Amino acid sequence: MTTEKEITATSAVLNDKRGMIVQAMAGYIARPNHGTPTEDHNEVAGALFDATVATFAGASPTVRLPAEIERRWITRFGDGLVPILKDAIGPDLPGSSLSRLGDAYWRMVNSIGVPAA
Repeated sequence: MTTEKEITATSAVLNDKRGMIVQAMAGYIARPNHGTPTEDHNEVAGALFDATVATFAGASPTVRLPAEIERRWITRFGDGLVPILKDAIGPDLPGSSLSRLGDAYWRMVNSIGVPAA
């Protein structure tokens, strides 16, 4: 089980690396468009990342997504989250935190009522 200390430390690392992670996630969800993220991809990746970190830390997520979001982006973000976190952060993120972040993402998606494609 992840302790409060691990949650705080993990949240700090995630916030420090936010720009790099959001950029990588935007590229991942844009991959079918040859990996060139648009402003919408960046906005969605940032909103989903912030809401995931908030959910991981125990807060209720607030997410503002563009009206024209493609639902498959939700699924792609979830599919790419843990591998990208492993690449971006590496051993500074405990394995238990990685799995909890994945769980937090899908819990957040379900709580805000955004259906995955």
